[in-house]
Amino acid sequence: MTKTKWHSKLISLAIAFALVFSLVALVVPAMVVEASEPEEEPVLEKAIICVIPPAGLAEMNIQSIYVDPEQVIQNQQVEIWVSVGNSGESKGTKTVSLYVNGSFENSQTVGVGPGGGQNAVFYVSRTVPGTYTVSVEGRESQFTVLGLGPPQSAPAPPMAVTGMGGGLGTGGIIAIVVVVIALAVGVVVILRRE
Repeated sequence: MTKTKWHSKLISLAIAFALVFSLVALVVPAMVVEASEPEEEPVLEKAIICVIPPAGLAEMNIQSIYVDPEQVIQNQQVEIWVSVGNSGESKGTKTVSLYVNGSFENSQTVGVGPGGGQNAVFYVSRTVPGTYTVSVEGRESQFTVLGLGPPQSAPAPPMAVTGMGGGLGTGGIIAIVVVVIALAVGVVVILRRE
């Protein structure tokens, strides 16, 4: 499991525990011991219970980088496609920073829905012949600038990821657990009241 996913799951778990402890903090102060008989069980006068399930987090990542064409002549534009995915449960944004031979070239901010993907497209050109390395967060590709001759085209660019499957996910499961705990506490409080 990656550090980001582990961190995300830990945050979701911490939020769930905070909600449960907040719920307990609301219920316990509302319990009052009647003065006539100190031996009696505490009686609940009023309690307001509000459960807000934790929202899943966006988990943004760079999936691939693609260069077209891989060979160009001087001053010819190269398209660089960077596929950004979101394996999380909420919409998120990511700033994609493109580097050419280790130097910053340009950046774009991309918004991606839960379980989806989106491409950031950059256009660069060079006047000096040679091979250039393009990189985004450790993902790399190359293009070559030729002194003379026609460029060679590469295959079609990849499609953006559109879905990562269904299911509740960790956030949904945690929300269900919190609701079940809240209902159980509510039932116990009502039964004690009677």
